[in-house]
Amino acid sequence: ESHSTLIIMFAKVVAVFCILAIVATEAKATPKTELTVISGAYVSGGANDLCSVCIQFAGEAINELLNLILNVGVVGSCSELCGALASKTGSQLLGTVCSLLCDVEGIEEFVKLIQKADLDPIYFCEELKQCKVNDNGDATITSFSS
Repeated sequence: ESHSTLIIMFAKVVAVFCILAIVATEAKATPKTELTVISGAYVSGGANDLCSVCIQFAGEAINELLNLILNVGVVGSCSELCGALASKTGSQLLGTVCSLLCDVEGIEEFVKLIQKADLDPIYFCEELKQCKVNDNGDATITSFSS
């Protein structure tokens, strides 16, 4: 189990470097679609933290992915789904991030998570285990009426 954890950590570090390289390359070429920076207390930092990248990706791509899955039907592989996403959006960057996240989970689980997430990028990324679940809500109900 520690071996698989080590592989996943390595894959995350490689993914971050690949994403940075692609962003730099696309920024020089043609900035059609760009991922925006998300700030806030929810996203933690770190060299191998893909949470913010995942949320940015999901915010831009989850609706398109859901439409592709529903319209195309059975999708055979991550490269097939993510290639279709890149073609539909015109962004190689979204296609690459999609492939990286999909390859970690596998196509069947990735599709299930997209359908389960119900267009919520943070929930989607928590389910992909790219973001930590924050269950530290603190609320007090002071009144209730019907």
